[in-house]
Amino acid sequence: MRPDQIAGYFEALLTWLSRGVQLPWVETPGCLPHACHENVAVFVADRPDYRPVPGWLITPNPGIHMFHAHSVVRQPNGRLIDITPGQTDRAGLLFVEHLSSSADYDFLKVRCAQWFHPIPPDLQNGWPTPCPMDEYPSLP
Repeated sequence: MRPDQIAGYFEALLTWLSRGVQLPWVETPGCLPHACHENVAVFVADRPDYRPVPGWLITPNPGIHMFHAHSVVRQPNGRLIDITPGQTDRAGLLFVEHLSSSADYDFLKVRCAQWFHPIPPDLQNGWPTPCPMDEYPSLP
């Protein structure tokens, strides 16, 4: 995915909101808060009938939606579960599966881990450019 395709991807994702699901959280030993991609990878590695499902947690609001890169687990019966602790109030959160290739998701989950769509007018000319953690300035 090219950077100039990002906004179009999230625009397309909005058309899938009707497919969004509210996921049950299943307490799972060893899962760490805010480490969904890692939690899912470890969980499915020992369970061949379970599959990782990349996608987006969406907080729908009138006029703006927040997309947060998130991974969940598909059980053998096809149902999705969220095994990552950390979000105590999940009311109103929807999960929508990723629409494209795994390479695109790998790009998006780093470049756009949190995406606001449409972009608020006050950020349209000053959207921060992400940088690797080791390039962040040190705190005073």
